Amino acid sequence: MKAATRHTARACQRRRAHRTAVGWDVGSVRTERILSGRVTVQTPGPGAPRTGRMCQSGHVTDVPPTPAPTAGAPHDEEPQCSAKGCRAAAVWALRWNNPKIHTPERRKIWLACDAHREHLSAFLDRRGFLRDVVPLSELDEPA
Repeated sequence: MKAATRHTARACQRRRAHRTAVGWDVGSVRTERILSGRVTVQTPGPGAPRTGRMCQSGHVTDVPPTPAPTAGAPHDEEPQCSAKGCRAAAVWALRWNNPKIHTPERRKIWLACDAHREHLSAFLDRRGFLRDVVPLSELDEPA
């Protein structure tokens, strides 16, 4: 197992020197895109704000912050099936809970289209998690 290294100002300076040597602008936000098989790096102009994170020694690193979720974003879209890769409109709500980690009254919800209702129901039922399946239109009603 690799020994934990202490984050020091000297280590931060070495990383900063390396980034400068390879042409990275320390503290800038880089947007990488693959265009025609090549990776291009775009940096904002000189007046752009520095949005990196600050390390313990006070240097700003080039790691962009995690974007904040937009309020109401999940509700702007039509409900979709929870099956992996399926983007069909959801028709069914599968209410379930894992009794090992959830209280008996707690209900988690997976959404399913007509094509995946049986598959997702069987998956949850084999594990003893499935509680009930209701049409999506009845989801707001109490269980």
